Amino acid sequence: MTDTTTHDVMVAQTAKAQELLDYFHGQRDVQEAQFAAALAAFPNINRTFYVDQAAGNDANDGSEANPFLTLQ
Repeated sequence: MTDTTTHDVMVAQTAKAQELLDYFHGQRDVQEAQFAAALAAFPNINRTFYVDQAAGNDANDGSEANPFLTLQ
C-alpha cells in the first residue's frame, strides 16, 4: 500500500523547489544584466593604471605609455 499523503507532500515540495529555482535563475539573469550595464557605464573599473614618479604627469590618462605622476 502506498502512502498517498507522503507522496503528495513530496510532489508539492518538489514543485515548490523547482519554482524557487526558476525564480532565482531569473533573478541571476537580471543581476548579470545589471552588472554588465554597470561595467559598461564605468569603462575604467577593470583597467590597470600606471604611475611613474619620474616621467608621469597627473594630466595623463594613466596608460602604460602615459602614466600618472601620483595616485591622487
